[in-house]
Amino acid sequence: VLGTYYVKYPTNSSDRAPFIVGDLNSSRLPSYHRFDLGFIRFGKFLGFADYQLQIQIVNLYSRRNLWFYAYDLDENPIKRDDVRMLPIIPSLSFSLEF
Repeated sequence: VLGTYYVKYPTNSSDRAPFIVGDLNSSRLPSYHRFDLGFIRFGKFLGFADYQLQIQIVNLYSRRNLWFYAYDLDENPIKRDDVRMLPIIPSLSFSLEF
């Protein structure tokens, strides 16, 4: 959001504050850092199928970096909230290929 301006409508007594939006992809979020770690193991499962075991940890530092902005357009003036990344996210995956 680049800015806002107020409009007074002659037909009712409420003011509105429309906002001015810039060009697509013209603004940036603050820079951030996170650490992801993953391991993959390949092998044979009971001698007849190939397997792949994956263990991943996303955001190992558990940093609550800014992910995106959420705008509440029903508020006057428009309210902007910061939406933060999730903390540590572990995942486990096991796949078989016959």
